[in-house]
Amino acid sequence: MDYPPITDEELLAQYEAAREADRIADRTEPRAKSVRYNPQTGRIDVELKLGQAFSFPPSMFPHLAGLTPEQLAKVETDPMGEGLIWEELNTDVATAGVLAEIMGPAMLKAFASRGGSSRSAAKAAAARENGRKGGRPRKANRPAEYPTNYGYGTMTLREPEHPWGQAPDEADGQRSPGGSPANADSPGTPEG
Repeated sequence: MDYPPITDEELLAQYEAAREADRIADRTEPRAKSVRYNPQTGRIDVELKLGQAFSFPPSMFPHLAGLTPEQLAKVETDPMGEGLIWEELNTDVATAGVLAEIMGPAMLKAFASRGGSSRSAAKAAAARENGRKGGRPRKANRPAEYPTNYGYGTMTLREPEHPWGQAPDEADGQRSPGGSPANADSPGTPEG
């Protein structure tokens, strides 16, 4: 398959876009800046590009549990900081995976909220434009989903066909189930 030639300007624009995406990821994702094995504590110490640091015991991961201190000391970060690697042993652990193991689902929520709270000129302009139009548009009601044995089912909620408390036969002037006639002035009250 032949691809169309790319111009120098297009290549430069793609390169700059990739660099900007990498800078944003460094500020919003858990990427390792440095890593080392601490023989005194028997733990692996990780410093993040975000400025925080954490440590974990190698026994958290089965493929690291049996390694000697000398083998554990040969840990490095990958070029992007997304993983901790032991090149000679051909093994690695994702930086985010370690945090997910330590903190569980709370870590994923924290990073998701941080990414969603990012600010940019384009986001601010879109918010101003939405404000001029009356604010954020309302979301359309979607059917509720619930798990079934065969996947997910849907349930559509709809308005009742009759006003609250009024049976279908009352609207036609017939007697209600309680024995009183339907009266437009006082529905459901017995004549007396």
